[in-house]
Amino acid sequence: MFSKVSIIFLLPSLAWAFTFLTDGMKGWERDEINFHFNPAGCSLPAEEIEAAIDEGIRAWNRVPTAKLRLRYEGRSEQTGQQEEPLIECVTAGLDESLGVTRIFTVNRRIYRGYIQLNSDPSADSNIANYRGERLSIVLAHEMGHALGLGHSASEAALMHYTIAGKQELLLSQDDIDGVSFLYPRKEPEDGMLGCGSLSPPGGGSGGGSGLLGVLSIVGIFTLLLSKRRSPTFPAWQP
Repeated sequence: MFSKVSIIFLLPSLAWAFTFLTDGMKGWERDEINFHFNPAGCSLPAEEIEAAIDEGIRAWNRVPTAKLRLRYEGRSEQTGQQEEPLIECVTAGLDESLGVTRIFTVNRRIYRGYIQLNSDPSADSNIANYRGERLSIVLAHEMGHALGLGHSASEAALMHYTIAGKQELLLSQDDIDGVSFLYPRKEPEDGMLGCGSLSPPGGGSGGGSGLLGVLSIVGIFTLLLSKRRSPTFPAWQP
């Protein structure tokens, strides 16, 4: 009886909610990923966005089971896809999305990417309406896409498709598991009586085919705003 009950309670822990942007996603080949920022056209002061970038980087760098390290390399005048991910603002084209991340891959390895933030003055999803901690959540979420993570089915996850109800930048266990599968930290040889490492079912991506199955446009962070505002999803004022 004990063994049967144990199996029943263990099964949920083996179900992953995270996804990758493509089947067999391998992420970036390098372990250190440097982000750059072009402040042109942004609807918030550059220093405020840079503070949110730093918070996002710190959140991902706290994962002890992932080998990658993110760094902010400062401002840039470049635009579009770069060999090191660029963060920029756009004033049209993102509709109700707070941000969009685009990556480019070869043999399932990311080699270029960039993040666009919504600075459309006519949009409710303009980042100027989501300052402080909420802006940090947006940046950290888009950074997760830039690393190769798709949307998570877990509402508690940073990589869930909406920020509804999120007031604090925190990685859930699902976020940690996802980035650790993509960038596993190499440990000393397990040896006899050692501890083996986990891998996704079937050796593929942790969440199956993923919610985002394209390479050209990925990482849309849907705002889910309508004319009627939800009390659990307040519009943050500048």
